[in-house]
Amino acid sequence: MNEEMLIQLLPEIERYNPKKARKIEKLISQKRRETNTDKRANISRRLYNLVYRTFTDCLTKESKNDLTNTSTLINEECYVVESREGRGFRIHNEGVLRRTMRDGKVIEPSYITRSYQEGYSMAPLRKGATKEELEEYMRQNDFYNRRVERLNRISDDIDHKLEIVTFDYEIKDPSIPRTYTEKLIDTLGLDRLEEKDKPKRKQKIVSL
Repeated sequence: MNEEMLIQLLPEIERYNPKKARKIEKLISQKRRETNTDKRANISRRLYNLVYRTFTDCLTKESKNDLTNTSTLINEECYVVESREGRGFRIHNEGVLRRTMRDGKVIEPSYITRSYQEGYSMAPLRKGATKEELEEYMRQNDFYNRRVERLNRISDDIDHKLEIVTFDYEIKDPSIPRTYTEKLIDTLGLDRLEEKDKPKRKQKIVSL
């Protein structure tokens, strides 16, 4: 989350949700005074969750439930796959990482990529790949082949979440401008559809 943007946005939060604004200001002050790293990290998490609720409180019940349920489903499905693998695999919006150690350093090689409406797929192995890179590529290819159906379901849910945040959320109160909720999204750093993918979304709607 971008806390500088949050501070700049506080006057608008105060206008539309004064109670949340006071809580946010209090947490920001607590974080500034706190010197313990772990406690500062905990305050940051609480601050993010509070700003996220500030955003979702602006939404209609249907939009809020859709976003919440989709996010929960993604997290649960990712957890199931990652926990069953138990080999450092981490699923995210852009692809799959596998955390491992090499020469005493943590690396996260990724050969499984994801794109909007195309899902997860194996990227080509670069020419001149080392033996270690080939072994890692084969390991991730094995993971992909075993989990591709579940990965595709996760990807569909990620697409849906991107569509909600980019286009489809509805604001419950006409007095709340969309420019305000868009600033909250920017502050939180929520993923949106990239510009290159927006035409695909329009084509999808036309074909429905």
